[in-house]
Amino acid sequence: FSMKSTPKKNFKKIYSRTDLDFNFPSFCQKIKETLTDSFLISYGEYPPQVRCFDLENLSLKFERHLESGIQDFQIISKDWQKLLFLRNDKYLEFHTKGGFHYKTKILTQGVNLLFHSKTNVVYIPSSKDEIFKLDLKEGKFLNSLKNSSFYGNTCGKNSFSENILAFGNSGGIVNFWDPRIIQKSIFKIEGFKFLKKIGTKKKVTSIRFDEKNEFECFVGFENGEVILFDIRSKIPLIAKEMENSSPIISIRADQSGKKIITASPNQIKIWEKTSGKTTCLLESKIQINHLCKIRNSGFFFLAMQKAKIEGKFFEEMGNIPSWISNFEVVSKNHRPRNEIKIDKNPKLIKK
Repeated sequence: FSMKSTPKKNFKKIYSRTDLDFNFPSFCQKIKETLTDSFLISYGEYPPQVRCFDLENLSLKFERHLESGIQDFQIISKDWQKLLFLRNDKYLEFHTKGGFHYKTKILTQGVNLLFHSKTNVVYIPSSKDEIFKLDLKEGKFLNSLKNSSFYGNTCGKNSFSENILAFGNSGGIVNFWDPRIIQKSIFKIEGFKFLKKIGTKKKVTSIRFDEKNEFECFVGFENGEVILFDIRSKIPLIAKEMENSSPIISIRADQSGKKIITASPNQIKIWEKTSGKTTCLLESKIQINHLCKIRNSGFFFLAMQKAKIEGKFFEEMGNIPSWISNFEVVSKNHRPRNEIKIDKNPKLIKK
């Protein structure tokens, strides 16, 4: 490990604050952007509810209350009109433009949802080794996938081209599937073998494929480490870690694909993909639950353990979104609020 301070001037270029009035009664758990029309779908509590925010008008479009808390949700249309919720009581709940539409139950509690738009199939990795498949076009469950491991699934992700599916488990292993092959996974990566911190925290908590190269896959672990693999090789390209050893909850890339942003419950780090050099480190006193990057921009929304959804603009990560017409909304030189502070002497961890 080598340690080096990041120049203070970089932070003024990367960090900024916004005053968008998006909030929940208690806290927000997860945020996702629609493919079209600039809408933000978010889930929070209490009580359990989903809220849709119109980014063009910076306003609340609608809110709906749910019967149960949820583990994950997916937007299954290009706009906000079709939503699928994975509830904590084993139910899948479908919503259309008018609201609740239908619900069905799965045998084992799921951990998250993957939507394969090419085939209209939803993949639901369960907390065991089984992965349920629901064909939305036919309206029926298909034969499940099953990883050859006794470890339970913890998360899943499909590549941007949707040619590869990845499912991480509690043993630190990622199994990769071809959607056309249902007999067995095509290969696996035993990521736990490359962790620097030896211990029991080897569970995979986050997976993200590179948008520009579907063979490159980021894997985040419970102990705060992130490893980048070329899935054609079992040897990692680069490894990075968060100083606080907290689980990796979100991994995103900038518009060029050269800078990576990783988030844990109390830290956000921006680093260079090729060298691993840290360019920005932000620490939060309030728990971060999820990070959502707005496409083709350097703007992020943070779901946190508080009522207000935070909006942040990082200049080095991309452009200002088109729906921000008033540049005063993004206050580049504003001093950060108390809950998020800038570490002026961040650690550079290079491996």
